[in-house]
Amino acid sequence: MMFPLNMVNILAVQEEEQREELRQFNIEMRIMGNESDPFQLGDNHFKELFRLTKDMAHYVLNRILPTISTKTCHIKEQWDKVIIYLCLNNLYQELMEVISAIVSVLGQEWIRFPTTVEEKNLLKARFMQSTRFPGAIAAIDCTYIAIIAPAVEEHNYLNHKGFHSKNVLIICDYDLKILNINARYGGATHDAYIRRNCIINQDVGTM
Repeated sequence: MMFPLNMVNILAVQEEEQREELRQFNIEMRIMGNESDPFQLGDNHFKELFRLTKDMAHYVLNRILPTISTKTCHIKEQWDKVIIYLCLNNLYQELMEVISAIVSVLGQEWIRFPTTVEEKNLLKARFMQSTRFPGAIAAIDCTYIAIIAPAVEEHNYLNHKGFHSKNVLIICDYDLKILNINARYGGATHDAYIRRNCIINQDVGTM
């Protein structure tokens, strides 16, 4: 499929803007340095850099720190800097441990598919009252989340619209509360393949 030249140019500009935003983020991180305290930043600046409020960051840290290894925890004496320190220093193995802790500790609490009859009936009632569509408990679809082109297997992330992305499957209820999410697949993967494999393998709620 061929794209109009102006559309290709627009997508190229958007990808370059994403690259520049990432470069600026990395520059700010280096300027802050290993010993600086990101929680001393202004609230808006903190949220702009880390996509979380300070209260949300502290909540996540307090929940996951008891579950991660002593080695990871003691990289910094002040535990409330652990995640941000790992990001600043690109310590991939330790960072993945923190991400796994977030998924295992908070995943089932905040992203959970209804399992009881009562929960399912409540969701069915919401759809029925608002849309007159019987029996539905959730809506399912895939959406492209734009990313900077990766250096490895770049072709797996180039979607049919011509930009690089993950193809993320999301299941939500009528009130748009996410019940399940799967961000495993690159943008080149077809929606039908993702839905089929998630259902067959019960591969939901994973990163």
